[in-house]
Amino acid sequence: MHDIQWQALHNPATPAPAVARFVDHPSALLRELVAQREGLPPQTYAQLTGDPIPMVRAALARNPSIDEALIRTLAEDRGHDVQRSLAHHPGLPLDVLALLARSTRLGSPPAPAHRHGHAR
Repeated sequence: MHDIQWQALHNPATPAPAVARFVDHPSALLRELVAQREGLPPQTYAQLTGDPIPMVRAALARNPSIDEALIRTLAEDRGHDVQRSLAHHPGLPLDVLALLARSTRLGSPPAPAHRHGHAR
């Protein structure tokens, strides 16, 4: 069942109201997909700002559909990667960017570690 739900949430053709119903699902992976989805009702995004899992809030911080009030709320979030994700938001107000620049490493994520072993 989880796989079917994941596929439905990952599918851009799934209607926004159907996606929004998963906002409080027990699975953080499914809530992360909800947080990534553009075009959901503002109250869905507002609810996600209080999600207990930082990866869900970090996904929300990257979502171009969130409004300035939520951007400012997430700018205060000290959860892992939330502020860094927010720093790359396309609608980030300059004063929020300046605030984040003082307290957050804004660069690209580190490259994946190389595995030991034989090269192919």
